Amino acid sequence: MKINHIDNCSDNKYLDVCLHFVGQSRNHDAFVEVYNFYAGRVKAYLAQKGLTDGVAEELMSEIMLRVLRESDRFNPNTETASGYIFCIARDHWLTFNRGYQRIEFEQDDPMLKLSST
Repeated sequence: MKINHIDNCSDNKYLDVCLHFVGQSRNHDAFVEVYNFYAGRVKAYLAQKGLTDGVAEELMSEIMLRVLRESDRFNPNTETASGYIFCIARDHWLTFNRGYQRIEFEQDDPMLKLSST
C-alpha cells in the first residue's frame, strides 16, 4: 500500500494509522511520514529539557529508532501516535539523564588525600 505524503498533517488519526501500519508491515513510506512529523518535535522536547543541539539530535535518532522497533506494540484503538512517541521520548530522556548524573568533587579537596599513617 502506498502512503500519500501530507505536508500539513492536522489529522492525527492519519499518523496513528501510519504508525500502526509501520508496526504491522514495516512499511517504509509510513515510517517516513511518522518520522517527518515527529522527529523535529521530539528534538524540540529534548531541547526544552536542557540538552544541547547535538545531544538532542543524537537522542532523537535513538528515540525514533526505538519507535520503529517497538511500533508493533502500538494500538491505535487505545492510544495516539503522539502519546506513544512522547512516552518513549520521556522514558529515553529519563534513562539518559540518570546515566549522566555525576557526583562532582574538587581535585584539591583534602578529604580525598590518602593518609600514609
